[in-house]
Amino acid sequence: MLYPYLKEEELGKPFVRSIHSYMGAPKSKQSSTLRYSRLLSFISITVTLFMLGALGLVYVLEQGMSEEVRERISFTIELPEEEGSNPEATVAEIRRLPYVREVQMISADSAAHSLTNVLGEDPTKILGYNPLVPMAKIFLKADYTHPDSIQRIIASQPLFKTAEGLEEQQGQWVSASKNLQTIRLILWIFLGLHLIVSFLQINTATGLVIYSQRMRIRTLSLIGATSSFIGRPFIRRAVLEGFVGALLALVLLAGALFGIEEAFGYSLLRLCPQIPLFGVIICVPLVGVLVSFVSSWRATRRYIHMEEGKIHLI
Repeated sequence: MLYPYLKEEELGKPFVRSIHSYMGAPKSKQSSTLRYSRLLSFISITVTLFMLGALGLVYVLEQGMSEEVRERISFTIELPEEEGSNPEATVAEIRRLPYVREVQMISADSAAHSLTNVLGEDPTKILGYNPLVPMAKIFLKADYTHPDSIQRIIASQPLFKTAEGLEEQQGQWVSASKNLQTIRLILWIFLGLHLIVSFLQINTATGLVIYSQRMRIRTLSLIGATSSFIGRPFIRRAVLEGFVGALLALVLLAGALFGIEEAFGYSLLRLCPQIPLFGVIICVPLVGVLVSFVSSWRATRRYIHMEEGKIHLI
């Protein structure tokens, strides 16, 4: 080396500025190859992070759909009709239970009207009285819709022992639960594989940009510039490109969701739980920044410590 292990302070500010200018030359002086490499790298990072965000959004949607399916599980109970009993008070008491999401009261007259629509005849006119009793349709919160939880809830509440339609609902839930678990497993596998692919793609794209400037890196190393001094501009630029690419990927993802809503009139975001959705919004830029940092750091160190003869052969 001409000036081994010189630090920035020893090089002097004018020399440091000239070195930084050399490492990050103005656009007018950049070669078309370097501009093309940077553009290709940025597009690759953006597309990769867009796909990662889309896959994460699909996983969040699966969680939201799973919760919506579970909250549709319901059963019907008969309300006490003894003298002195108050069906409205009973329904109000049920609504206060921690595992109940919604209660729909069905009066005897409403039940008779519904039965008339089904049969085509009014049973109260045939029998001379209304044989039906007031009922309540109960919807549980999603966290309490597992078959074991439902059985414990029914066993703990005497009113629920007259539950109707529960066995059918439980069978549907068991079938839906198995299907959702299979979908979740497949999504986890795809997410894991795509994270690996994302790392490889961003690593390759970032490495190509730094490869195009390997001779500059080696020259600075030979005149005694420290590794941190050489690598800092490259790492800073790579991290910035990773962050901007992630933001652009999120904007494209939001645009795709808006387009779906405009085309089909259905908002997918309505199904997304807020906390997992926020996690995807945070993870996409985080992955872009971390992978870009690691890739640029590894690439610059590789060329800084590469033997003189080898760097001309690659």
